[in-house]
Amino acid sequence: MLTRKKAAWAALIGVAAGALALAPISGAGPVPPTTPAWRLAVFPIDNLTGRSLPLMDLRADIMDCLVAQGLSLVEEEPLAAFMSRNRVRWVGGITAELGGALAAQTEANAVLLTALDLHDDGDPPRIGFTMRLVLLGGGEIRVAWGTSVSLAGNDRPGILDLGLVREMPAIKQRSIDAAAARLLAFLERGATAPADLPHRAQRRFRPRTFHKVPESPTIGREARRVAVLPFVNESTRRHAGEILANRIVAALAEAGAAEVVEPGEVRKVLIDTRLIQQDGLQYAQADLIRDLLDADLIVTGTTYELAEPQDRDGFPVVDFLSTGIDARRRQVGWVAHSRSTGLTGVHFFGLGSVQTAGRLADELNRGLLEAASR
Repeated sequence: MLTRKKAAWAALIGVAAGALALAPISGAGPVPPTTPAWRLAVFPIDNLTGRSLPLMDLRADIMDCLVAQGLSLVEEEPLAAFMSRNRVRWVGGITAELGGALAAQTEANAVLLTALDLHDDGDPPRIGFTMRLVLLGGGEIRVAWGTSVSLAGNDRPGILDLGLVREMPAIKQRSIDAAAARLLAFLERGATAPADLPHRAQRRFRPRTFHKVPESPTIGREARRVAVLPFVNESTRRHAGEILANRIVAALAEAGAAEVVEPGEVRKVLIDTRLIQQDGLQYAQADLIRDLLDADLIVTGTTYELAEPQDRDGFPVVDFLSTGIDARRRQVGWVAHSRSTGLTGVHFFGLGSVQTAGRLADELNRGLLEAASR
């Protein structure tokens, strides 16, 4: 039986999706809805690449793609005024308080958050980012949908390298189209999230080791609400812990097996309580997060390596340790070690190889979540 709060969210999504008539990305062009129920605020892009990049151009391309599909977006002037009035500096997430102000001041009922973690103009070009849609309403927020995209110009080189893409604009547009298609499909469905992961994890992407306490909460059943903390970064890549956490959040939101706590709320709790992870999360700290975020399961860990290929013939490497803490029982539920390279399990002519660390992390996260959902 649905609670009153869940029923309200389901009604909001169902009404909005029912009023929105969308056409596929490849179609001749959609018919804009006569009464748009969705009004999205597209936040500036959170740059996790460690480099200065044309983020405004990428954001403009994302917005153009969404507008072309008939979505109603908050105009630049009121959004800029909101961010200035509320002194918004960090754009990697949103809090319930800020979400309430955004809804009141711009009439937005959802915010689209994008974090760019890869933008390489080399040969081949590479791009990677995560997106999530956060619903606003009634003074609360909810992560309704998420996805991650990582593309490289040599993903499918084909015979005689005829499938190589050497220009960044082409790769960038493909990535935007892919993310927009998933978002539009979600809005069309009118459901909070798909029932299953896009595809099952291959054996080569399952955790190297996975130890689970028998009575620990299973994602989607006992663990209905999951909080993902930024991973400790012991790699040489800047923001690697945050990048990995973002991609786990996206995988959880895309799977829809459990409600994931908005990272903006997680960050606020970490800052307000001055919570610092030293040698792992302590039970007293887990109690605090459980009480403030109402979390059943807390996911944290350490990133050892999140490396992109150094040249055209190179391959990415991803290595991390993850821990799921049972916040209700105050015990470790599971510990997993995931590691892979772009060539792991590849034997014939590079078929099935992975060209970006982001996509490799996504595959490893899928294997991790499948193990934690059993």
